[in-house]
Formats: sequence, structure tokens, C-alpha cells
Amino acid sequence: MWNRAVKLGLVVLLAGAGLALGEFRVRPDHELDDYSDAQLGEYLNAELDDIEVSDGGQFAPDDDYSLTELQGAILQALHDDGDDGDEDNIDFADLEDEMDEAGTTLPACIHNALILADEMSLREGSPSYTFQNAGFSLVAQSRKTNGFATTSVAIARAVPAMIADIDRVRRKRGG
Repeated sequence: MWNRAVKLGLVVLLAGAGLALGEFRVRPDHELDDYSDAQLGEYLNAELDDIEVSDGGQFAPDDDYSLTELQGAILQALHDDGDDGDEDNIDFADLEDEMDEAGTTLPACIHNALILADEMSLREGSPSYTFQNAGFSLVAQSRKTNGFATTSVAIARAVPAMIADIDRVRRKRGG
């Protein structure tokens, strides 16, 4: 009887250890500065296209959104949750490590890119005002020059900004 209890205990212990190892699998380490700029652009665009409506996201490519909304959506898209096969080449932790090595943070990099996206959106014809219904008349309200960008312009600025910071790491390493 004692022998059976010991064997059963060992089986349960080994099964539990196997489950624990499955939960704590080692993530692959991607050295992002080893990728070419073209590869980085392709991989980052694959990560970020998730925010657009055409890929199941909530943001229309040519609509204006606040920079805060866009930054949150971009950072969420860069996370590894729900990544498909096209998004396995860049891990969020590796991207954060590269930004840290470049002397910045991922949120700061995205924020700076979105400021440029806002300026680009204004230059490309997005209105600097919106119309609000005030009773029976429409009132033009100034939107100021900061705070909004289109999704497509935000992505178009965020990808090169991240690549530029990764390039800075390459230069530090002499590559």
C-alpha cells in the first residue's frame, strides 16, 4: 500500500512539474539590431497592422484619433498577446530591451513618432478644426495643432522611429 502511495505521489509531482515547465517556457531571444531595416519594417508593420479595422482592430486608417488612443493601440499591438505567424519575429520584451539600449523607452519612442504624425496629418490636409453641433448652428472649434493623427500616418511614423532607435544600437555596437 505504501509503495502505491509513493508511486502515485511521484506521478502527481512529475505531472505538476511538467505543467509548470509548460507555463514557464523560455521565449526566443531576438537580437533586433541584427535584422536589416527592410526586415524590421516588415516585422513592425505586421505587428502594427492589427490596430486597423481591416485586420480586426478598431481604428480606420484615414480617421483622426487622439495621440493617447493611438499610442495605447500601438503599444498593445506590439505586445505578444494574440500574435499570429507573421508576428513571431519581434517580441515586446526584445523591443523594450533595444529601446533601453538606445537610451529611450518604447512609450517615449512611440510618443515622439506620434507628435511627428500629428504634424504630418495637419500638413497633409487633415483639418485643424472640427465642427460641433451647438443647438441649431454648427460651431467651428479649433483642434489646436497637437493631439490628433490618422492611423495610417501614425503607423507610418512609428515604424521608422523604432527602426531609427534600433539603428542607434547598431552604431553603438559598431555594426
